[in-house]
Parts: sequence; C-alpha cells; structure tokens
Amino acid sequence: MTDKIAIVTGSSSGIGLLTAIELAKNGFKVVASMRDPERRTRLDEAVAAAEISGQLDIRRLDVTDFHAMPGFVQQVVGDYGRIDVLINNAGFAVAGFAEDMKLDEIRLQFETNFFGQVALTQAVLPTMRRQRSGHIIMVSSISGLHGALSVSSYSASKFALEGWSESLRLEMSSDRAEHFGRKLTQSCARGKNEGSDPENTKTRSCRSRAPDRSYRTES
Repeated sequence: MTDKIAIVTGSSSGIGLLTAIELAKNGFKVVASMRDPERRTRLDEAVAAAEISGQLDIRRLDVTDFHAMPGFVQQVVGDYGRIDVLINNAGFAVAGFAEDMKLDEIRLQFETNFFGQVALTQAVLPTMRRQRSGHIIMVSSISGLHGALSVSSYSASKFALEGWSESLRLEMSSDRAEHFGRKLTQSCARGKNEGSDPENTKTRSCRSRAPDRSYRTES
C-alpha cells in the first residue's frame, strides 16, 4: 500500500515536530518543512530515536514567501503523486503592548500566522480537488478566541485565521464541494505557542460543533 503523503509546516520544534513524528510513526510519508533547515537538529534527533528516517523528507519553506507556494506544492506532487494531509502549523508570537507594537512587527505576525496558512491552503486545494480527497488542519490558538494582555497582534492574526477557516469550511461543505471529500480541521494550541517546547504543548478543538460532511473537530 502506498504511503499517504502529509505536509507539516513549522516542523523544527513544538507542535510541528511532534506532529511530523507521530504521522511518520503511523505510516505517513511526511514532508516536514521549516524556514531554516539549520534548525533541524531537534527533529533529526527525534527521527533517529523513533527509527523513522525513511518516512521524513525535510524541506525548506518560508511561509511568508507566498510566490513560492505553488512551486513547493507542485514539487511535492511531482515527487509523490498526491497530498493527503496539509497541517498548517508554522507561526510565532511577539509580545508587547498594542500601542508599542511597530506596524512592521504586526504585519510580520499576519504574514506568517495568517497569510502563510492561506497561501499554502490555496496552493494545495486544487490537488485535493483532483484527488477528490484530502484533509487540511489549521493550527490556531486559544488567543484566536480570546484576547489577552500583550499579545494583541498575535491574537488578531489568529482571529483572522479563525474567520477565514470558518468561511472555508462553509465553502467546502456546500453542495458544489460535497463530492470532493475534503475535510478541514481547526486545532487550538493552549499553554504554549507553535514554536514551544513539545513537552509542554497541549491542543484542543477551537470550536465545539458536531462534525458535518467536510469539517471535523478533534480534541
């Protein structure tokens, strides 16, 4: 049986690292991407410990380089023939009071945490449509549901992701999209953010709703 193919962004640490390892241990061929491949040491160590080196393909991807997304996806499809799962995990947080944050700092939060996930999702959707199957997982944050002191820009970027993903869910669950078999899951990190120590990271579903034909929440 051919391995299912999964893309995991932001896989050098935290949720991305753990997810890449678990998928590989469960038989997926994982394309584990990161902005700086020189930061792959922890992932390499986890791969060696789990004895799954043949299941991971580590590649460079800067999710703020939006024009690179179609080429990245085409290369993965060219190498493996399909994409079964996309886990949009790459992200980071900058702390600071709202009035003190520079616009460039806020803009980078949005480019990474929101526009990066949107751009890669848009690049992957045509492949999943052709396959008539696929599963997209958006890693959001509890900060995308509730604002908090000193994380206004991070929270705003995650609120944006929540709204965009909710709208995408509705589009994917429409009669027009029903036969494509695609699913969208949104998962909220709490306690730590995406780049955190994997031992201290917990997730829960962002929304408490019954599953429908193209959206599934998981806890």
